[in-house]
Amino acid sequence: MHILRFLLFALLLATGCNKEIDEVLLPPFTVFPNPCQGFCQIALIQSIPVTGNATLFAPNGDEIARLTMESGNSYAFQLPEEGVYVVTVHLDGEQYSGQILNTLP
Repeated sequence: MHILRFLLFALLLATGCNKEIDEVLLPPFTVFPNPCQGFCQIALIQSIPVTGNATLFAPNGDEIARLTMESGNSYAFQLPEEGVYVVTVHLDGEQYSGQILNTLP
């Protein structure tokens, strides 16, 4: 049994992905606090001098907010129910997504 486990482990190591990643791209926005309790804010990272559009989706998939964002400003959201919300941000033809966890106090 131990030999079988060792062979399986060796096979996984030999065929695993060993690709090096030079950089990790982070979303150009931040959500805070996350997790939150009914209220959160979203902001573009200040080092990006652009305007973007953000859309917030409820846990059931309904769109609940849409706004235009400018770097350096933060925007507040009231989250009506507990669950995982999705925010999408469009900047320079690219779309970025993130999740917001809303818990009850």
